[in-house]
Amino acid sequence: MGKKFKYTVITGGALSLSWVILQVFVVDPTVAAKPPRARALAARTGTLVFDFDRAALDRLGLNFIADGNLEEIPDGNRATFAVEESSTLRVVTQDGVFQRFAPGVLPARGAFLVTRPGHRRVIGDLALTADDQGVWTIRATLDSQVRHFRVFDLSTAMVDFDAAAGRLGLIAELTITTAWAEALAAPEAAGAVVGALWVQTLAGPPRETRSSDDNENTDDSEAWLSDRQEATTVGPDVIVADLQSIARFFREGDITAYAIGTHACNLGDVRANWFAHTNEHPVIVQNMYRLKDEKFEQIGLSWVKHGFYAVSMSLCGPCYDPTDGSQLGVGCSDPYSASLNGVQNNMSPTSTVNAHTGYFPYPWSGWSGPPPSSDVERRLQVHDADLDPDLNPGARYVVQGHYVTPGDARAHTHDNNASYREVFVSESSNNIYSVTVSGSKPTHRGAPAVRAWQDFDPEVVETNIRVPNEGLFILAGKAIDLGGLWRYSYALENLNSDRSARSFSLPLPPGAVVTNVGFHDVDYHSGEPYVGTDWPGVVTSDSITWATQIFDQNPNANALRFGTVYSFWFDLNVEPGMTNVTIELFKHGLPEEVTANIFGPKVMFIDCNNNELTDACDIDCAAVIDPPMACVDLPGGDACGMSQDCNDNGVPDECEPDCNGNGIADGCDLAAGTSVDCNGNRVPDDCEPDCNDNDVADDCEVLPDTDGDGTDNCSDLCPETTPANTCNCPDYGQCCFPPELGGQCIGPITPAQCINFGGTPECMPQPCRQGCLIGDYEGDGDLDLCDATAYQQCISLDASEPGYVAPPHECSIPLDFDGDDDVDMEDLHEFRMLLTGPQP
Repeated sequence: MGKKFKYTVITGGALSLSWVILQVFVVDPTVAAKPPRARALAARTGTLVFDFDRAALDRLGLNFIADGNLEEIPDGNRATFAVEESSTLRVVTQDGVFQRFAPGVLPARGAFLVTRPGHRRVIGDLALTADDQGVWTIRATLDSQVRHFRVFDLSTAMVDFDAAAGRLGLIAELTITTAWAEALAAPEAAGAVVGALWVQTLAGPPRETRSSDDNENTDDSEAWLSDRQEATTVGPDVIVADLQSIARFFREGDITAYAIGTHACNLGDVRANWFAHTNEHPVIVQNMYRLKDEKFEQIGLSWVKHGFYAVSMSLCGPCYDPTDGSQLGVGCSDPYSASLNGVQNNMSPTSTVNAHTGYFPYPWSGWSGPPPSSDVERRLQVHDADLDPDLNPGARYVVQGHYVTPGDARAHTHDNNASYREVFVSESSNNIYSVTVSGSKPTHRGAPAVRAWQDFDPEVVETNIRVPNEGLFILAGKAIDLGGLWRYSYALENLNSDRSARSFSLPLPPGAVVTNVGFHDVDYHSGEPYVGTDWPGVVTSDSITWATQIFDQNPNANALRFGTVYSFWFDLNVEPGMTNVTIELFKHGLPEEVTANIFGPKVMFIDCNNNELTDACDIDCAAVIDPPMACVDLPGGDACGMSQDCNDNGVPDECEPDCNGNGIADGCDLAAGTSVDCNGNRVPDDCEPDCNDNDVADDCEVLPDTDGDGTDNCSDLCPETTPANTCNCPDYGQCCFPPELGGQCIGPITPAQCINFGGTPECMPQPCRQGCLIGDYEGDGDLDLCDATAYQQCISLDASEPGYVAPPHECSIPLDFDGDDDVDMEDLHEFRMLLTGPQP
């Protein structure tokens, strides 16, 4: 346990102490006429800054080198990490007055390599953890271990809350724990104060509750200011705190069954019901998703699994409220292993669950009905073709655990009941696909799976779409420039709306030409009553719409129901702009539809070649446009019909890519067979990288590996060397060229110049490996955090600055990327660009 302390509360003051500072900016004005109102505000974004005491570290022989540091300060004294939005740290106020901290975790993106003579340890997944008893710690994973380890305690705390300015601060000391001191083989470091931690973050109602009655897309830092989002957190609040394991069960035909281990925490201030023999307990949905070719798609789902006994564990902080298993105590956690979540007799159809209210009938059919008829029934089912690495190159996968619980629904804390985690797929034998988790990819608490797309790709845009007085949809999308065309791709997740969705629609400008319309849903199974008919994409003169039947036609139509993601995409000759998408709801009620503002086709005059004539009229003087008008009556109309459209996609050929400069649009080159596209990426092979000049795109052949070291000649900086640990390194400052370029070594020349000229730069004194990678101090064939540490220790001051100290020869020569005779932050930037190996 960390050290406990009492809070000293100061109001209206300002802090200047250089210990641990947690500043949470909140807007929580008080109104005298209103009764006291408790609010919980969650820290969400910001930075976590470690300020180390250099003298204290030197006395202990310790050194901290940061990876993921937002500040370019390599002296080991300070490191700044970004705060993860999955933070669960909460501050409870009452009428603008600080009351307490609720249990929670404030995770950060980054890692440290900690070195002392003879020892080195990597700590990652750094997180500030807190509970309502005044225990604060910094936890991290050690090396390749998955579970968190307490590395620092915080003590001597003081809280500052200024209601007028909306600022909350926490100050405390940063102390090495006894357990970590022993892990470092430095018992003398136990209890040593080694510096300060400064956390600055914005806070508001948890991300999962942000919404807007008019469904406008608002910025995170502003959206929580509305009265709707200043919701109280009185009641239970169950989250999926960890998705800790994946179990593979059986394979039937082309389908394999899996289950996901879940670990839930109650972050509320009331116990959560877990009564096994009523319908007052959670049900758990397990889903799987894939991001591939700019499309985020759901590839598997399960029936709901029923919770039945809540143990009292402490994943999210100390459990001070243990129970007899019929409830999950405040601040306590309850795990279910993957094998337990795959027990078929404890599962029932999702169609019997109302995710908005948490209601399901008792007894449920899986308990009282017939047994399953196969080993894959009811479990998370995935088609093998969706996992086969050969069929899904470059794909990334995530799983989601989702707890639906009546208590959360009543307390309106159920928008954070789903969490996702990235997983890894491998083929252990023929058509046997293993799905595993890694400690380097933590669970994103309170974040439904569709949010992973934006986390993977910052160009993706998200917006929340609230059905008034009902459930939440989350829409994510991206526009990809294809050159003359744009590909629009969307993924819509129904988190907890029982009314569901029956259509998805976007407006189109006059003259828009739509191609490559697509749709993807997920297969229901094991007797679920829903019809799986795909939503057809229908294009009109002013919109594109995907839809299923209305409720009155078929109550079991393929509506977008809770816990599922449907995906939509199309190509268009129109650039993106902000637009309103429309979602028509499936079940009866008001409103009948909801809208959201997100990017989409810009409603515009379509004129890609800027000749003041619509593209349709460029191609054909008799083009029909809306409103009807003769093309010749438009500005520039006397030049209508002058453009070719070889592939009939509505885009004049002069606006399409022509990468080989032959005057023919690439798409027409491929259609006519005058260019080859061996990898099917719609780019002619003669425009693709061909490192060995054999007229075959690199992606379409196995590249030679002359020295047999496992790295192809095009990627190998030393293609002529022998395998690992046996190459002979040239002298410092030399650049050696292969036989076809003369076969000689020359110098002095910088490594960057040498590589640009097609040569091989000198190696470090350690044995060369995998092509003499620059900066591979360990000689293990990759560049990783340990190599970055050694490199940062070589960084010197600028030679023109006072106090300049020349770095050692082995640093200054091979690592001076820009050739300015010193090793500085510019070189560090270049080195980071080379970091391609896995983190240790």
